[in-house]
Amino acid sequence: MSEEQATSQGNHTSANENEPPEQDAVRGRNRPGSWRDRKAKIQRRWTLPFQWLEWGLEWSVYWLSQWAFLDFLQYAARFSILVAVISYLLGAEDRLKQKHYQAWQVITSAQGKGGSGGRTQALEELNHDGVPLDGVDLSGAWLSTIKLPRATLIEAKMNDCMLWAADMQRATLWRANLAGTYLANANLQGANLLQANLQGTELSDANLQGSDLLKANLQGAGLFMANLEAANLTKANFRGTDFTKANLKGANLAGADLSAALGLTREQIESAVIDGKTQLPHYLKPPTQVAPKSQ
Repeated sequence: MSEEQATSQGNHTSANENEPPEQDAVRGRNRPGSWRDRKAKIQRRWTLPFQWLEWGLEWSVYWLSQWAFLDFLQYAARFSILVAVISYLLGAEDRLKQKHYQAWQVITSAQGKGGSGGRTQALEELNHDGVPLDGVDLSGAWLSTIKLPRATLIEAKMNDCMLWAADMQRATLWRANLAGTYLANANLQGANLLQANLQGTELSDANLQGSDLLKANLQGAGLFMANLEAANLTKANFRGTDFTKANLKGANLAGADLSAALGLTREQIESAVIDGKTQLPHYLKPPTQVAPKSQ
């Protein structure tokens, strides 16, 4: 070999040593250097075993990265996640139906029994999903503080229930049976109680502002300090109803028969809306004037 060829080969070898580690053209992963080069750079000899292990792992990762099969597994995993997401979305309706079915099972199985029996959560979930609760039988159930705003409870059987502080704001309770139910502190603001049966119901401190009680049966109901502001009480049954300290401001009592109502004051009547057909109790009627005797 000539001197020029040897010099050229030596220069070529030096150039290769100064080049950065070989890089995989497809995956962009650097090829690890030799153990001799790695060992020469180690300053703390006690780390030699750890550096050797690290070097071996780098080579293992490098060679594994060359396998197309591993890339295939990676893409397959991503595709599986996509399929799972699509399947989950497509099955949402079926899961919702199953959820409602289970909720109705809880309500039905506890029918006629005291206590909650899981009905509070079941009813709240159904109402949250916009499921009508018409005709549901909750007689004697303990459902204190239940939240059923805007619920549809047409002709529901809710007699003798414990509904203290229940939230049934703007609920539709048309012709519902709430006889003997404890509704103290309940929120029934704007509720539709048209022709509802509230006989003997306890409604002390309840909020009935703006509610519709047209032709409702309130016989013997307790309305102590109840808020009936702007409520429609037309043609309701008030026999034995206790209005002590109830707020009747703007309440519609046109044509109402209050002759057998209890606890009414003149201030309450004056704050309400009455007409010539409104029948007041005897203790609020003006005294009958006696015609003077002719001399």
